[in-house]
Order: sequence, then C-alpha cells, then structure tokens
Amino acid sequence: MAGAIHPQDMTSQSAPPPYSVYDESKDGVPYQQQGSPPTHASNFGIPPQPIPVYTQTTFLQPMMTMPLVSRSPMHTQCPRCHQQIITNVQYETGGGTWLIAFLICLFGGVFGCCLIPLCITDCQDAIHSCPACHNHIARRNVF
Repeated sequence: MAGAIHPQDMTSQSAPPPYSVYDESKDGVPYQQQGSPPTHASNFGIPPQPIPVYTQTTFLQPMMTMPLVSRSPMHTQCPRCHQQIITNVQYETGGGTWLIAFLICLFGGVFGCCLIPLCITDCQDAIHSCPACHNHIARRNVF
C-alpha cells in the first residue's frame, strides 16, 4: 500500500518545534498580546448621557391625633387654640339615626315607634367642640 501511513512511521516523525515568546522575524522582540475585546456597545462618537439623580424630600408636620372619640365629653387639647379642654358635646340626627328609624318602620313599628331613635342620644351622632374657641374637634357617628 503505497499511500497508507503506518504507526511506525509516526514515531519516527519529529514533533513540531515549541513556540517561543520571541518572534524571530522581528529581531528578538517579544510578542504583544492584544487587549480583550470591549464588553459594551460602542456609542460611535456620541458622548455618554449623564444619569439623572432624583432625591425625595419629606416634610413632617406635627399632627394631633385624637384618641378614640367617645359619645360623652372628653379631656383633650384643642388643635386650634391649643388649650387643655373638656369638649362640649352636641347630638344631632345623622344617617345612622335615619337608618335605625327606617328599620324599625320596616319591621312593624309604624305606629310612631320608628321615631324613637330621633329622641335617644345613643342613636344620634355626637359632635365634639371646644368651649373656648367653638372649633369643631371631632364627630362620632352611630355606625
């Protein structure tokens, strides 16, 4: 077989010469490695845009919180005149009062019993006000 390669012939051939760090064609100057390729897209001459920075400013205003408003006069500080007071309470007919009256009328209280919630203060809305400056402070609804 004229063109066949035998394993004996492969051992007789010599291995390629080792690579050197010097390029013989450039008179002993070492090879220069190329830099790594850029990892980001090029802007093609367009200068980079500045990144906008936003800041948030929070203003805190002192706020008077009312504790649970009761149906009776209560001790508190008036938000308008800043005096320590015991509130005046007035009662008035609200939506809850009319709803109770309608339900009594609907379930058989047609002979005037439906008007009872209009006379009972526990079925009416309580309005708290300051005795010094008469400022409306809070309202407690029936429901």
